[in-house]
Amino acid sequence: MSGINRITQRRKEVAETRSDNIWELRLADGDDVYTCFLASGDEDDSKLDDYYVHVVEGVSDSGSRIWTNYFCPKTLDEQSACPVCETGERASHRFGVWCFVYYIMHNTQKNDEWEAITTATGQTRFKETVNSIRVFTRGFGLHDAMWNQLVALYGEYGGLNTLVTKISRVGEGLQTVYTFTGTPHKPTLPEGTQKDIDALEPIRDHFVGRFPIDKFLMSNVPVSSGASDVFGGESSPPWEESTTEVVSAPPQTEDEIDALFKNEFGD
Repeated sequence: MSGINRITQRRKEVAETRSDNIWELRLADGDDVYTCFLASGDEDDSKLDDYYVHVVEGVSDSGSRIWTNYFCPKTLDEQSACPVCETGERASHRFGVWCFVYYIMHNTQKNDEWEAITTATGQTRFKETVNSIRVFTRGFGLHDAMWNQLVALYGEYGGLNTLVTKISRVGEGLQTVYTFTGTPHKPTLPEGTQKDIDALEPIRDHFVGRFPIDKFLMSNVPVSSGASDVFGGESSPPWEESTTEVVSAPPQTEDEIDALFKNEFGD
């Protein structure tokens, strides 16, 4: 069976086990998310993996420019045929990981349900309680800056799933920087969550279904060159975001973190 047919068949198989209420974790400028990676980072842990994706520029029904991602079959087998690769378009290398998100701290309130919290520094922030499984995926960053932060957490804590991690985003466009900070808190999951975790598909299978290559064959969209670092259907070009350096996250004391977690878990 050829690469395209095999990928299409695999997508049909994994679609039956996918949960439609699981989506990718996205951060805005100034956001801090408190999460537990569900992957240990050890060898053969299918909850963390790399993959290749193509981005193709097109036009929406309203006439707006959009960029659509397509999973590259060569991720699974270098000998597989890929219709986008055949056009000369280079795939972007990304990583993805399943995670459990406790909450996100925002600087701007965009939802009335978010809880206003005054920090020790007098800043008002807005807490969005999530308490759900999400996917975090990004490119590796300039000189692997993003990825190397995960490697450092793994080395320091002996596993990505042994602690609560704060992911911070600072800046916009080409000035965007993501920072991973380990906290002293041990992961605590709501009752019944482990059953959902055990049922998760391998992270690569998630992207097989998320960015189906077979849709490219039906799209008749001309391919444009460019690095791929966005999600399908978004209206911002893939080169607008990068991780050019590692910087400190916005100020937040350990007392503030402790207070938030005591409020959340009662410990």
